[in-house]
Order: sequence, then structure tokens, then C-alpha cells
Amino acid sequence: MVGDASREELVRLLDAFLSGTQGVELRSPISAFEELPDSFRTSLQRAAIVGQIWTAWSTDEGCVAAWGDYDREQSLRIRAHVLLIEWCRPPAEHHKSWWHCYANRPREWICGRGRS
Repeated sequence: MVGDASREELVRLLDAFLSGTQGVELRSPISAFEELPDSFRTSLQRAAIVGQIWTAWSTDEGCVAAWGDYDREQSLRIRAHVLLIEWCRPPAEHHKSWWHCYANRPREWICGRGRS
């Protein structure tokens, strides 16, 4: 349901974001910080400390990772999942922006504004 997202749903949304927007095939999940490249580790540990949900995968291009905050109010307002997403790609790219997707199209993300 749009507006409410469980931990599992947020992981699914972040996984769909990575595969849908980054053009990579998610091969095998990474669940331990020690398995992450050094350039990703600090960001993901910081995200975990403040309670953000994160996901990381190995791909043909190396590791990719994403984490973010779900904007419940904006999600209800526009009837879509709205997240402030941060993500990393190899070798040391780091990005952060607002994105949303509709529940029936979880791999099709639209970049845009969140909380105002």
C-alpha cells in the first residue's frame, strides 16, 4: 500500500531502483559491511546507524548499494512511493536525490522533488 512501507518493502523498492535505473543485473546480495568496497562502507554504516534501510548487490560492473528515507506524507499525496535515495556505484560514485515510482511499476522511477 502506498504511504506505508515495511522494511521488506523498502528493500524491494531499493532493489527495484537499482535494477531499474542503474541498468545492472543484481547477481548476489551483500549483507555484511566487510564484503563492501571501502568507498561504500562508511556511507552504509552511517546510514545503518541512523536507522536507514540499505541494500547492496554484486553485479557484473562491481558492487552497487542504495539506502534511503521513505516520505510517507508525499507518498500518500501523490499515490506513489516517494524516497530520498542515496546510492553508490563503482569505483567511488555517490549520488543522492528524490525519486518516486508507482506501486504497479516498481522498476520505473521518476526523479523529482520530495518534501518541500
